[in-house]
Amino acid sequence: MNKVSSYFIELNQTLAKVLNKESTLLSIFDAFKTKEFNLIEKYDYLETERKLEEFKGVLDKVISIIYSPHIKVSESEIILRSELSGHLSRESFFDTTKDSKLWKKKNNELTPEYVHTKENIDSINCYENQFICLLINEINEEFNVIRDSLSFVNDSLEEHFEEKGITFNEYGIFNSLKEYAYPYKGIFIEADASIDKIFHLINRLSRRLKNIMSTEFYKVCSKTTISYNVLPTNVLLHDGLYNYCYRYFKTNYLFKKDDNFTLETLFFNYFLLNMLNYMYEKGIGKGNKKITDHYQLDENGKLRIPYISFKKDLFSFKISNGEYKNGLEIEVKFVDKSGNLNTKVNEKQVARYYLLSTYSLNEDNYKKLNPILLDLSKKYDNVIIITMNNEIHLYNNVLTLSLFKDNHITLFKNLFASLTMLFVSSKDQYKYKCPVCGAKSVYEVMNHYECEECNSKYSFINTSDNDLLWIKSLRRKY
Repeated sequence: MNKVSSYFIELNQTLAKVLNKESTLLSIFDAFKTKEFNLIEKYDYLETERKLEEFKGVLDKVISIIYSPHIKVSESEIILRSELSGHLSRESFFDTTKDSKLWKKKNNELTPEYVHTKENIDSINCYENQFICLLINEINEEFNVIRDSLSFVNDSLEEHFEEKGITFNEYGIFNSLKEYAYPYKGIFIEADASIDKIFHLINRLSRRLKNIMSTEFYKVCSKTTISYNVLPTNVLLHDGLYNYCYRYFKTNYLFKKDDNFTLETLFFNYFLLNMLNYMYEKGIGKGNKKITDHYQLDENGKLRIPYISFKKDLFSFKISNGEYKNGLEIEVKFVDKSGNLNTKVNEKQVARYYLLSTYSLNEDNYKKLNPILLDLSKKYDNVIIITMNNEIHLYNNVLTLSLFKDNHITLFKNLFASLTMLFVSSKDQYKYKCPVCGAKSVYEVMNHYECEECNSKYSFINTSDNDLLWIKSLRRKY
């Protein structure tokens, strides 16, 4: 098992122990206090290099098998013209004599025009080769996790600043670079033999796996699914190449649990624990009598929370499990200084957000998520994706939460700040002009305003002191 998977499983086991003592939010807060949860891990480059070299050795054997695979030979009965057949077996001869349809009269003599015979059929689709495809799939899955885990290593300007394009104002990229202090450090990957070797191995193994999975061998033999309890056949025990692969599988994958503890579920728990840790560090929710009990892991290992409610300055928050598998719903309400909600303008003072977690945000996964994102966008003011590996470098409404980066508190500070963008402003000015992009294509919908150009959403709140502008979402994609 790779380092990332084992980390998340161990974290879930620690969480289960904490909840077994007392299933409350306060027990989780106590675990943060006693440092029971390790939410940031140091990346082990040497271990990764060792594992990639291990994959390389196994795939070398697999390629040798593909070039010269074990063949399954089977016999099939056929009817063939007599002049094309070779020597008939005793059984085929008797079958031919009994079949009158095959005989023809020539010169007053009956001779067989066709005969029963047998042919040998060679096929690569045998149990041992189906096992090799199972091994290929396991290596490919583990390799993808290792490759994705390295996405925290920034290798581009846009990825480092999570910003596309160039601006010259006081908040842009260039203002972050100290004047005349070049060459700049800490942005690009610097020369490092171990890191260079790892990325070289990743590129090489990626091409190798792609080539293997495009072979006729893999296409044919991978169609049949076999059990993880692989049977030790004579070929797997005595053929050197097959035996090498069998021993590797037995050591690494034979006892793989057939459960629902997927990386998606484990990463959701990790994301939720980081949010709770931010609340603990900032003193949010401590001593709140409205914090409910019965926090638990469900049958799939997912952390279930009844709800968390708290008030911070002019906003109250309610966090609960979302309708989709790995998501949270956050309801935010504006309250006046006395803590009361003005029921006459209730909808103007309420915003609803959905945080959807996914372990890796790649092109295939993003396509799968699109229908969900479209559906959620109809019900919520904004949808924010939480991911560990932002492979497609999508930054708008995406929070990249890496196990290997020490920036979690800052990320969640910025997340909550995005839910409470409240400004003193002129209502008359921004009834017709978007406060986000400046376009004059704003229209009113129910109790809020939306911009046709950037899809931003905002509301006005009247108080005794000022007119307030609450930007509920910036540049919504959906």
